[in-house]
Parts: sequence; C-alpha cells; structure tokens
Amino acid sequence: MLVGSINWTLVLVALAGNLAAIIAAIFSGLTHRAVRTPSGTPIGQQVEDSRHVALGNNYRLQRLTGEIGDDAPRRAMAHEAKVDDPQQPPASE
Repeated sequence: MLVGSINWTLVLVALAGNLAAIIAAIFSGLTHRAVRTPSGTPIGQQVEDSRHVALGNNYRLQRLTGEIGDDAPRRAMAHEAKVDDPQQPPASE
C-alpha cells in the first residue's frame, strides 16, 4: 500500500532530465538499423561476407602453394557457401 502522496514535481523533473537521453537512444537504434552499404546489405553482413570470401581465397592460395593438404578446397567452399549471392535481393526485404 502506498503511504502518503506522490510528489509530481519530482517525477516531472526526473522525466524532463531523462527525456533527452530516451529520445537519443531511440534515434540511435533507428539509425543503426538504417545504415546499409550501397548494395543494400547491412554493414555487419557485408563484413561477415568479406571475411568468408577472404578465408576461402586464403585456403585456395595455400593449396596452390602446397602449404596445406587436400582439404583446402572443401574448407574454401564451406566459407564461400555462407555468403549470400550479391545478385539476389537480401532475404530481410
């Protein structure tokens, strides 16, 4: 049970002090979701795709120079298979 009364002045002062931070957090979240590369993919997805392609290329180059065994092409294809086809629209749209 609530004893006494609520001092609404203090509630409004606290809300006014935190309102700017709440608005900034909302806009930050919206901006984070909207940032995309020119191809329309999110930046995080683009970085992950670049990582997989680089790893695949690295394994292929190592295979050509004879530094690793016969499993290099299979490992390269496994990483490249994780990359979305750039000619297809992103699945989230």
